Formats: sequence, C-alpha cells, structure tokens
Amino acid sequence: MPYLTDAALAADLAVRDLTDPAAGPHAIQLILDAVLNAATARWPSIPLTIHRGSRIVDVADNYDRLGYSPDAAARDARYTRYVSHDRMLRSQTSALIPGALRALTSSKSLIACPGIVYRRDAIDRLHTGTPHQLDLWRITTDPPAPATPDPAGAPGSATAPGPAGAQCAAGAAGAAGAADAPGATGAAGAPGAAGVAGATGVHPPAEVRGEDIGHRCSAADELIELVAVVVSAALPGTPWRTRPATHPYTTGGREIQAWSGHDWVEIGECGVAAAHVLQQPDPSGPAPELQRPAMSGPVPKQQPPATNGTAPEQRRVGLGGPPPGPGLRPPCLRGLALGLGLDRILMLRKGIADIRLLRSADPRVAGQMTSLAPYRPVPSGPAARRDLSVAMPAGITAEELGDRVRDLLGPDAGLVEEVAIRSVTSAADLPAASRARLAIRDDEVNVLLRVILRDPHGTLPGARANELRDRIWQGLTTRPPIAAGG
Repeated sequence: MPYLTDAALAADLAVRDLTDPAAGPHAIQLILDAVLNAATARWPSIPLTIHRGSRIVDVADNYDRLGYSPDAAARDARYTRYVSHDRMLRSQTSALIPGALRALTSSKSLIACPGIVYRRDAIDRLHTGTPHQLDLWRITTDPPAPATPDPAGAPGSATAPGPAGAQCAAGAAGAAGAADAPGATGAAGAPGAAGVAGATGVHPPAEVRGEDIGHRCSAADELIELVAVVVSAALPGTPWRTRPATHPYTTGGREIQAWSGHDWVEIGECGVAAAHVLQQPDPSGPAPELQRPAMSGPVPKQQPPATNGTAPEQRRVGLGGPPPGPGLRPPCLRGLALGLGLDRILMLRKGIADIRLLRSADPRVAGQMTSLAPYRPVPSGPAARRDLSVAMPAGITAEELGDRVRDLLGPDAGLVEEVAIRSVTSAADLPAASRARLAIRDDEVNVLLRVILRDPHGTLPGARANELRDRIWQGLTTRPPIAAGG
C-alpha cells in the first residue's frame, strides 16, 4: 500500500482549515456558528461538545469503528491518503466521533466535529481534495418523545409550503431557523456548476413533498426535526428534501438535498446512530483522549482549535450530572447522526459557482469570504479546453486522475477547472498505429481526457494553457517500466 511521503504529508497538513478561527475569519465559520447556535437553542438542556481532534487519525476510527467492511471501496489507496498501515489523513469528520464518544462524560450531548478532511477526488466546480465537513450527533439516554401533534402550518412543522409544494427550510423549524457530507461528495443528479449558484430561478419539481414531523414520536421523526433545524439555520428559506441512503454508521439513513434554483444538490447525510458505534468500549483501560483535561465555557463560537493536529482536543460546554465513568457509556445510549458538506452549503448560501473561489487569495474575492452576503462575481477570462489521449491503467477513475493532476501541478492546480474522462478504449480495440503511438500495454486502456483551464480571476494566456497541458500530459504518461519477465 502506498503511503504519503514526508513532503506530501507536510503539504497536506499545511492546507488551511477554513473552519478554524485561529487561522483567520471565513464565511464557513459563520455557517458553522449558525448551525450550532440553532441546535443549542432547540435543545438547550443538552450540553454542546465541540471536538476537533487531529487531522491524522487511526484507520480504525475512520473505518472499522464506524462499521465499514474490511473490503469497503473507500479504504482503497485510490481514495484514502494513508500515512502508515494504521494511520491516515481523516477522510471524513465522522472519524472524530469514536474519539468524542470515548471522552464523553455525560449521558446527554450534542457532539459537533467540524474541520477539513482529505479526499482523492475529481476536479470540477463542485469538488476539491480538501473539503470541510461538520458531523453533528445528538446523544442521549432519553426515550423518543411522546406524540405531540403540531397544528397544521404551525412553527416547527416541516410541511410549511415551499415552491411547488417542496419542503422549505424557513418554515421547517420556525424561528429556530450537510461533500460531502461525510459519506459522499457527489451531488444528487450531477447538477451542473450553475446549479449551485444560489436558490433562484426554476422551482423544484411539483411532485416533491417534504416529510411530516408534526408527530415527533419516533427516532425517524426526531431525525427529520434535527435536519429541519440545521438546514433552516444554514440555508434560510431554501427548499430541501431527504432521500433514503445507506451509511455503515447509521440505520434509517437519509441523504439531504437542497434546491439550488435549478437542481437538487446533495449537502449532507443523516441517520439514526448505529448501535455498534454507540456501544461501550473495552473497559480494561481508558482511551487516550480521556487523559485530556475538560474545558468549559459559553456556547456561542467554536473554541480555538488544533492546527495540524497530532493531539486531539475537545471542549465541553455545560456538562452536568454524574459521569458514567472513564471510557464507559450507559448501555441505553442512543443518538442521531448528521453530517454536512460545509463548502457546498456556503456556495449555495452566497451564490458561488466554483469551489476554487472559497480559497481565493485575490482581494476582490477573499474580501467577500468573510460574510454571508451574496457573492459579487469577479470577471474571469474564457475557458481553455485541451484534449489529451493517454495510456492509463484499466479501471482508472476520475478521482484518481484529479488527485494526480493536483500533485503534478502543485500550486498551479488552481487553474484547472475540470478534468473529465470523455472515453475509454481497451488496448485490444485500438488500431495498430494508435497502439504504437501510445506505447500502450495489453493491460492498459486509452483514456481521452478533456481538461478545462481557466483563471477564476482573469485571463489565462493560450501559451500558459498549453504549458499546463504539456505538464499534465508528461506527468500522466510517465510510468515505471515493466519488470523483467512481467
């Protein structure tokens, strides 16, 4: 299994976490604050715990303790950035939940785990290799609330009318106000980039209906209420819906989608926390996280977080009651799990069409990334499209290609708007002349790539676009020779 080099690991850890106030203000922090403030206002008796932890985590926390099977595709080095055989750069903020549970000292808690995560991901206007996520889990030993029907249309009902009958976040949680979501980074229905730039324009399809949370008497109903509170705070007035989904760490999983004005966009995932995640740990000894002193303070903003993180940290807010004991949790612990893709939510909130803009250093753009005011577009030049024909290993994915292009171009990768696979042809189906020109092996395929280059802040000269194309082509066609007899 290939591991990150020391240089690659240092470069990854140096990437700014936009949720971290210690690194400077960013609008993503305002989305995070809005969500946490809404959750604590809705459940004031449940203490808030903000757990940031380390960027480097145990593989067991990222996968095994969340219920991923040993052969899960997500574990493949094509998608995961391994530091060693048992350590990795976290690929989801859900990887912080096992540590937060090990350190839990209350039978009730709102556990918030925000931060940057690392993916080997495709390159387009919606995806990045370093997205930001928030896991928000509501943990309690209380049974589900008894049925308390709400009057039709009253605040708190998720059936408040939205465009064309869709669920509307503004009415879903009343005054209280999700890629990649941890489990996935794709957008529902693969919307085009324009579909992310704000909730205006075409209404949602008329057949869409929202879930009814008027009778909050089951975990599923409570889950929808949690989604309503969170989405209303993050995207006020934006229609939203959920769809069935499967996650290894939940039961009754749902995908959360928001209306962009043109299409449904995935912003998060949720479900009832699975028993295997909440079960008591081995009582033979406390987990390392339990050696940290507890910290407490007011709810509002998140605490100054760890930076490149080798030591996890946790902040407990308003914990009360006798703890269940070091490393132990009550046997009847139950919970709701919710994860949000913060980058995509911010893009929807501000009307931003290109995810690269969230990290822009251009003062005209960066100055707009400290508030939630609508984005004012900065003029950019036309796109430069370049097609490449290369020999690649069979089964190559857009995620692998995106990761390789980022590595090849380094800081210049910010000039790549999209890398798309247009066609794949097996070596056996190529003419002899094409096989010779590509020097393709029998176990390889011919991949036709479309590379779209654009400077998001100005014009990209043709000569510069050609130079970037050549660097990509050279890097993708450089490969180790076949071993003797291979």
